[in-house]
Amino acid sequence: MMDHSNHALIQDPAVKLATIKEYLWFNADSDVGVWALLDGQWAPNLAHELINSKLEFCSLFEGPIENERIINSPYLVRLEQDNRLTDWLLSEGWSKGWGVYFQVSGEALSREYPSTNADHIARKRAAGEFFGSDGLEDLEDATILRLRRHFRKFTRVRLFPSDRIVVFRFYDPATLRTYLMNADYYELRQFAGPIRLFIFEDYSEVESLNAPDNMLMFSVSCDEDGTRAKIRAGILDIRLREVRELASSPNYIAPAGSSYQQEVQQLRDETDRGVPYPRIGAHHVEAFQKVEDAKFREQVATGLIECVGDERNINLEEARTISRLEIERGKQHGLTTKTDLINFVICSARHSQFPQKYPIANEALSSAEGGDKFSQERLARLLHRWATQEQREVLE
Repeated sequence: MMDHSNHALIQDPAVKLATIKEYLWFNADSDVGVWALLDGQWAPNLAHELINSKLEFCSLFEGPIENERIINSPYLVRLEQDNRLTDWLLSEGWSKGWGVYFQVSGEALSREYPSTNADHIARKRAAGEFFGSDGLEDLEDATILRLRRHFRKFTRVRLFPSDRIVVFRFYDPATLRTYLMNADYYELRQFAGPIRLFIFEDYSEVESLNAPDNMLMFSVSCDEDGTRAKIRAGILDIRLREVRELASSPNYIAPAGSSYQQEVQQLRDETDRGVPYPRIGAHHVEAFQKVEDAKFREQVATGLIECVGDERNINLEEARTISRLEIERGKQHGLTTKTDLINFVICSARHSQFPQKYPIANEALSSAEGGDKFSQERLARLLHRWATQEQREVLE
């Protein structure tokens, strides 16, 4: 990875754009190109922008070309360094989770996917079921069609152990980070394929967790027999142009003899047999749930400041501590819905020694813990009332 340490803080948007481009195109050449996977659901008017860019692009989805499908589709596009679309994506979309960027070797890709499926694309286009730039099926360098074949395999996956089929939004920066940081060597090889570098912002839909000045870089390399992949992960502080390794080590390794190890072996066997829809292992599901839990705690913390910040004079770090502790305490009382947990946290922050000091609160929580639906509904109403009432008399 590049390491250009410079302690001068970069604030100029044009300089930030140039810095992002510098890293995106580092070591790119006639064989190694720079690409983007974009989420049409979040990037406004993306299909229109792609058409006007004159760049090679295509949707990963197939089916009748309808407005809803065009708007919500993920897109693959070959970027050019000085194209207006590139500047728009990196200036307007960086920090908003519009997509992820990567480098790939066309030569390596053609070895892995000798066929481009150009005839299939031509038939789908003729039937009005393929959306992409004109003439892709006639290109001599059909890298885009090979990439499309590769990534389409992962648009839907099966969750382990339920086998439920879900959409896998790997083109979302937060999703891809969690997946790459928890994938084992074999999973990395299957997903990354010939891709040598992923780059995207440290994105979160929770504003206080979103860190667009941090560029995440995942460098992928395969072992000699091509069956496993290793990944090296780093963060570039764009403002300081400083690179550091990620604190958490990627390359998930299942403990010997664990159910996870058996699960990974099962995933490998299924992939070798060509079973449709790749599996997402239980360790990935757990990792994604941890991310969702962290987002919820952060949302509760920021909401807590809005509700009682003036009363309690608490800062964000204090609110995070209160939220973490009180959410767990609320769960111990049997609270499960986000609304009830949020109200419980606010009650605990607003009313000293809640609920121990207040018999009515203790009685309501105890009744609801038994699982009675009426008691749970009553508790939800009471928690909302107590959370929105500043006077303690309502609890006495």
